[in-house]
Amino acid sequence: MGQRRVVVSGLGVVSAVGSGAAFWQGLLAGRSGFRREPGASAAAVARVTDTVGADSLRNKRRARILNRSSELLIAAAALARSDAALADDGLAGGRLGTAIGVGPIDQHTPDFQQAIANAPSEQGRLGATWIAAVGSGLDPLRRLRHLPNVVTSLVSIEHAADGPSLTFVGGALAGMAALAEAYALIRAGTVDAVLCGGVDARLHRQAMAALTRSLTLSGAIDPDDACHPFHEAMTGTAVAEGAAVLVLEELASATQRGCRCYAELVDTRSFGPGDPGRWVELFHYRPLVAGESQVAIVAHGDGGPLDRPEAAAIRASFPQQERLCVTSIKGGVGHTMTACGPLNAAVACLAIRDGVVPPIAGFRRPSAELPLVEGAPARAPIDEAIAVSLDRSGAGTSLWFNRVA
Repeated sequence: MGQRRVVVSGLGVVSAVGSGAAFWQGLLAGRSGFRREPGASAAAVARVTDTVGADSLRNKRRARILNRSSELLIAAAALARSDAALADDGLAGGRLGTAIGVGPIDQHTPDFQQAIANAPSEQGRLGATWIAAVGSGLDPLRRLRHLPNVVTSLVSIEHAADGPSLTFVGGALAGMAALAEAYALIRAGTVDAVLCGGVDARLHRQAMAALTRSLTLSGAIDPDDACHPFHEAMTGTAVAEGAAVLVLEELASATQRGCRCYAELVDTRSFGPGDPGRWVELFHYRPLVAGESQVAIVAHGDGGPLDRPEAAAIRASFPQQERLCVTSIKGGVGHTMTACGPLNAAVACLAIRDGVVPPIAGFRRPSAELPLVEGAPARAPIDEAIAVSLDRSGAGTSLWFNRVA
């Protein structure tokens, strides 16, 4: 069969900066998606406001089982499918699959809170009678709304993706794991294309409280001061919601369909929890391309303690920085956790397509000696781009994209 090459034939992004084409325009303009939400949180957050997931459904009856995560993901998947010009019936013979990283889903929904309020409390909470009363008061479709694999299944059903349907959970790197698995499936010949990416929507009280134990949050209430990647003071990151879906496809399949390709996914690298000193290997793919081409790095860059070891890994991997551009989108988009890796991958592909790297929104005094993109977009031929996602446990994943030759 020969070596199967994997390209990106479609992109769909939903973010606080914008959705679809507006996402890229907002990044290039250095726009911020942060807003202060009095009463909801003391901190500025980046919430999606321009997307209603039910509007993207091909079968509107499925709106009954949407939750916030599936709303965002359905919208992103519809954008990606349209961008890739996939037929209504997908690809013949089950050759289209699905692989999605899904963040924690809010369980404290209005029907749950109302059922608790209505349950009799004479016999004490958590007793069998009380639990039965709460259960009888819940929406019958609640279970479908709160299983992560149902989120992925909705995408598979909506877009006739009859191949493998895979759901990844487990933290900020789950979205990148979905992309890496999709790449492996296509290379192995299991499928010809995969709708893959990640979604996260935990801008609610219980999730925000939990995130304070797993992330260094900035706590800023001023939207303009929410998150400053690679800032010398490392003030912390700011939480966001969002979704990104990429259509990864075997090159021959995309060529046969006459599809435009953004970039080629050439390799992936991943490390489990451990010493962040290993992150240097996330950037060791091959020597820089000869000539005038720039290499773009879409860094994790979340404004917290991870910035310092990430910057050290980039410096060690690229001692000659003349043709290197480093950016982070979290200053405008926020930390979308499970979705942050796929969002970074989308930016890497767009940078290659357009020959431009977006600036870091909210840029402040840098702590890293890196060629960071500030103020205005960096415009140059981009033939290589690396997208990165990291975790405070020391885990990390990177994807290496090339211009399609």
